[in-house]
Amino acid sequence: MPLKEFIKQKKEGIVYSVFKDGLNLLVDRRIVVVSKKMEYLSALGVVTFPECPFWALGLKVTLDKTGIKSAEGFLNFSKAYIWQPELLVPFYSYFNVIENLKKAFYWLSLFDYKVPRGFSLKEVWRLAKSTEELFLSLLGKGEGSTPFGDDLLGGFIYGKLIREKFEGKDISLAQEYFLSILYQNEGKTTLFGEELLRSFILLQPPLVVKLLVKKLFELQLDEKSLLRSLLRVIRLGHSSGWGIAFGVLCGLSNFRERRPLVYGIS
Repeated sequence: MPLKEFIKQKKEGIVYSVFKDGLNLLVDRRIVVVSKKMEYLSALGVVTFPECPFWALGLKVTLDKTGIKSAEGFLNFSKAYIWQPELLVPFYSYFNVIENLKKAFYWLSLFDYKVPRGFSLKEVWRLAKSTEELFLSLLGKGEGSTPFGDDLLGGFIYGKLIREKFEGKDISLAQEYFLSILYQNEGKTTLFGEELLRSFILLQPPLVVKLLVKKLFELQLDEKSLLRSLLRVIRLGHSSGWGIAFGVLCGLSNFRERRPLVYGIS
């Protein structure tokens, strides 16, 4: 649900957390991200110009169609950017996507990233043939405000839904199915994890994730621009980006026809 629709009626919340480039508001068990950087923008997000207010933790806020009010100031939406997500993917040849995925998987493997203990990427690939099993095995698994399992799962679901949309399938039932699993397991992950998964299921992830997928579908690929797009995703959050990127690439892959070694996963 885009922010403008979410706040048709006035809502109250609190400053839930503060990070280097912005802050997170907790409103009706939903996370509203206020940031000065465009890459953090998603459905329930606001990008401010030129700076982001850094309000105190626990501070009460009020949101309405004009902006966000607190005892420490007022963020006017007329001086901010509220993005209403759209599907930005031009669908071309899937063979082209396969070749681009190989390059992206290779580059991802070059990053000095240590997968958290208890996770096996090969096992994630195997479980991906049964999405419900994957969902339940990864939901809330790991540490941090958005557990690594949620990063992998959200990215995978988004990639899978994009691929199925490309194949001409009606993805609305799949989206309802994923949301029902999430609601049935409410409380098994963090609020940030829930928000991340909901946004990916609704095809409303951070802008940089959408732009990476768009790049993967390009016919005349500029490899340097693909690498830059991948880097922007990897830099999301403290450690979320790598897991999201890996999940997206797995979801876009065709598991019925391709073995993991094709992509360098061992």
